[in-house]
Amino acid sequence: MSPADTILNSWWLFPALWAALSLLASAALHSLNREPAPEQEDAAAEPIEPLPFQFDLPDALSETIGWYMGTAIHRSASFDGVEYEFDRICSPQSLHRASGERVVAPGIVYSRLKSRAKRA
Repeated sequence: MSPADTILNSWWLFPALWAALSLLASAALHSLNREPAPEQEDAAAEPIEPLPFQFDLPDALSETIGWYMGTAIHRSASFDGVEYEFDRICSPQSLHRASGERVVAPGIVYSRLKSRAKRA
């Protein structure tokens, strides 16, 4: 009988393999039932850059009343069928849009026209 046959015919081989397989299965099941690691705080993440300011494109423009940064300022403009009148200039550093306003590049702000009944 060769040494390989002696090892394969040993009485302890089957129980040893069974124990090793049981330990592997137990470890695999334990890792499946484990709670996921808590997510790390976003402090280490890169800061989120704000979305670029979205300018409006007018449907129609009235007469030119001035210029700002090489762009014509018009007395009034129409956006989606609604009339707006020139209100103010907004510098590129402080671009924002309030309710009832439209902003044309590079920062020309138009406000919704008030009805004539409210003006009187």
